[in-house]
Amino acid sequence: HPNLLGFELLNEPAWNLEQNNHDDLLAYYRDGYAAVRQYSASALVIFNELYANDFGHRWDGELTEPDYYNVVMDTHNYDCFGDRASASSWSHEQTARDWAGSIDNLQRQY
Repeated sequence: HPNLLGFELLNEPAWNLEQNNHDDLLAYYRDGYAAVRQYSASALVIFNELYANDFGHRWDGELTEPDYYNVVMDTHNYDCFGDRASASSWSHEQTARDWAGSIDNLQRQY
């Protein structure tokens, strides 16, 4: 369908999957990628790395071209929990600028 962009294979995997079972999560994403590719050569395949600041390094060199193409890493950066809920607008803007630098670094790696 022309309006279909892609498939996110899993939204916000549990902390313990990343911390204790990374290989299982990687296998799930590889299998999911293969399933999508059976039906679409062009759809984006999106994997969620919820804890990029803690575990992002575990994905270095994984799910990359040429074997894996049209793959997108989806990170969820939150700035609203705990004392951040009452932070100033300037502070939230600075956090977003910091995230931009982190995202730039990830893009350079892949």
